[in-house]
Amino acid sequence: MRFILVLLILLLVLVVTFIAVLLFVLTPADRRMLFSRSESIVVDGAKRNYKLVNANGADARPLIIGLHGYRDRPEWLAAYSGLHLLAEQEDAILALPQGKQQSWNGSFCCGWAWQNNVADTEFILEMITAIEREQQIDTSRIYLVGFSNGGILAQKLLHEQPQVFAASASVMSGVGDSENILDISNAQAPLLLINGTKDNYVPLAHPLQTNDFSFLPAFDTSSTWAEHYGLGERQSSQKGDYTEYTWADDTDQKLVQRIYPTSHRWPEWRLWSMPGDVPNSTQDMWEFLQSKRLDE
Repeated sequence: MRFILVLLILLLVLVVTFIAVLLFVLTPADRRMLFSRSESIVVDGAKRNYKLVNANGADARPLIIGLHGYRDRPEWLAAYSGLHLLAEQEDAILALPQGKQQSWNGSFCCGWAWQNNVADTEFILEMITAIEREQQIDTSRIYLVGFSNGGILAQKLLHEQPQVFAASASVMSGVGDSENILDISNAQAPLLLINGTKDNYVPLAHPLQTNDFSFLPAFDTSSTWAEHYGLGERQSSQKGDYTEYTWADDTDQKLVQRIYPTSHRWPEWRLWSMPGDVPNSTQDMWEFLQSKRLDE
């Protein structure tokens, strides 16, 4: 009897805690994102899911596609990055697709999706088509934002679909590993690379083997992209919490790299800010993206 009473008390505590989190920790925007229904399409014979944030507007608006990391989920990406808050604040539509087995096929990484050659490029394209059928989209302002494994897919998509995306941000990611480099020969859109000084997966300057990954250093990634875009000398400047690298002859800002003093995570997690605030790193990222147009 006493055991049952203890279980009931524990259950009550859990329920009260859950309700308190819903009421006092999660913002209305969090609840709208978490409890919105998932959309589904069939791609290559498989059901694929995604969520939409801030949909059903009257006017054509930008579309941001948020690509989560390996062993990550779209809701988690939104929660720690504040992308859903940004979408509502800036009146953009945010699409949050779900990778198969929490992974994306980035050609050289990662996990189940890569090992099984999942048709992720086709999924993203068909998702955009499905969204366009139901929403008013400004097709000159479709942006990719990818974290880690999602950042690899974002770079891959710039090459494979240069006519679709206006710009991309790749966070804590790289263009290859010790054996493979992404083909970026068709890429045209501006790219923002965001990396960390303490990243044990994507080191800044020296190769590092860890947890079965051997990604190229972050500065090798930016050098690869700079060579592709025909850019010359790199220059640096301090911008508040991060060091920004640009290229002297890059008048259109085709390539920017920002280095934050952080590990392999989103810079300035929402956990460290007020619940309803968009993290500065996310807001700064948007300032880069929103100025780019596909038809420019």
